[in-house]
Amino acid sequence: MNRFLSTLILILTLAVSSHAQTFTVINANPSGAGSLSWAVNSINALTTTDNIISFDTRIKRITLTQELTINNSAAIYGGGATLEGSGSSRLFTITDGHAQFFGLTFTKGYAVSDNGGAVKIEGTGASAAFTNCTFFDNQADNFGGAVCVTNGAFSPRTTLTHCTLAGNLAKNGGGFAIVNGRAELLASIITGNTVSYDVYSDSEASIIGYYNVLGTVNQNLGNTNLYGYPADEVLYTDSAGEILLESVGGVNVLRLSGSSPARDILTQSYNVNTDQTGTSRPMLSGYDAGAFEARPVAVQGIEIFGMPYLQVNDYEALAYTITPSDASLNVKDYPPYGIVWRSSNPSVISVDNSGIIQAVGIGSSYITAAIYGWDSAGRIASPVPSNALTVYAGTEPRRPIKASIRQIQEVSLRSGNYTDIKPLVSLDINGYNIANVKGGTDYYISVQTSRLDIADAAIVSDDTIRVLAMNTEGSCDITVTAYPYPEGDSGAMTFTVNVSPSASGGNTGAPTNGPGKSSGGGGCNVGNYALWITGIFALYACIRRNRHA
Repeated sequence: MNRFLSTLILILTLAVSSHAQTFTVINANPSGAGSLSWAVNSINALTTTDNIISFDTRIKRITLTQELTINNSAAIYGGGATLEGSGSSRLFTITDGHAQFFGLTFTKGYAVSDNGGAVKIEGTGASAAFTNCTFFDNQADNFGGAVCVTNGAFSPRTTLTHCTLAGNLAKNGGGFAIVNGRAELLASIITGNTVSYDVYSDSEASIIGYYNVLGTVNQNLGNTNLYGYPADEVLYTDSAGEILLESVGGVNVLRLSGSSPARDILTQSYNVNTDQTGTSRPMLSGYDAGAFEARPVAVQGIEIFGMPYLQVNDYEALAYTITPSDASLNVKDYPPYGIVWRSSNPSVISVDNSGIIQAVGIGSSYITAAIYGWDSAGRIASPVPSNALTVYAGTEPRRPIKASIRQIQEVSLRSGNYTDIKPLVSLDINGYNIANVKGGTDYYISVQTSRLDIADAAIVSDDTIRVLAMNTEGSCDITVTAYPYPEGDSGAMTFTVNVSPSASGGNTGAPTNGPGKSSGGGGCNVGNYALWITGIFALYACIRRNRHA
């Protein structure tokens, strides 16, 4: 009877194991029942192929304390989860079989004195397929900061489809490297990886690619790819210019910048109809490269700026700011940045489709830009116009911007009173008055008094100086200086303040609105000096206006 039961159990076990099986990761533990480690080991123990590992929807992050080895074919569906290493070991090694990874973020894997910081494929029968996966902050001391095919199968080949590899590090192939085997890159982003090439292929390997956005590559992968794009032109960066993992719907991804060339790069689908976060593809006129399909963000505005004078034959790249910074731009129909530039007088100032102007004649022209994109519902929106930037052209070399201030007449105040003055500042470059030329040139002012016991002054609002008469009777000088921004020669002027004893009951005359003498001793009675000093004159002696970032 015992022998019969043993035989029956063996038969049942073989029957069950003859079919592909599914294992569900139900916890974030590094090992034990229900863990990813348990699921991988269970797959490895089977004789069947086409097995599945799925993640419970509640699993968002798993920290692996040791490397996992896969030696059997399996499909791993991560549902957008993040796999994080300890920073001292690789995440996966594939030694046999075809391992497929869907919707996972790999980070903090480290191959010490080895290849493949996050994943290494090493075995003549081993290959991997990554779809909608993100690799960030992985490192290998040798090849493949994120992924390395050291010795992989030629069929099926290793593929990366709609993946993003950025911010990884290796001696060769900071993002992806293949030493021996075959690989194919489809609609992926591999840029911003150090130390050497973002993508490296050894002479013994075979690699091809279609519709990828790449940084540095040691060989041409085909003419449908875009080459030489730095990470900050492709991916969204913070205020310091650094790319960072961002959480979108609880999924860690690397988002696309507003003018990213990865947007709408292809019209066909590689059977990938959602992105890593589950968002449908495509969102706009085409499929985005990488693991993240950019949502439509409506353009609100564009401001252009640059130096308003060029010597004939000189050229300069205009700068611009887009609001919001991650707006969805139609870079496909209006390459390369979704902006159309125009010159009102191209025989004086020409402008190309990248915003580079050149002085080709003498005179002036105003430059405008129109930015094309979509509204928040994904519909094609009307172009948003920019400000107009006036640019002058002449035969003389460009001189520094010169600031000057119109003379301010004497000011008479009674003790305890104040008046407001708005100096008239002019900016000049090569004889052209550019004070009203919007576009990168501006100024800030400072004030200084010769006798603080007689009168003090401070900047209290945009270009407005407040002069306060103190208790001491007499006269003092106040110097106002204007500084061109971002560079140039400052201009200054000095005016006199006369302070007389306060009349009985104070004075409520109106402050002046510009350069000149205040009427009737004018100004407003302050009354409480202590409150005034701790309030208004706690301001800085000078402030930057900075209308243009």
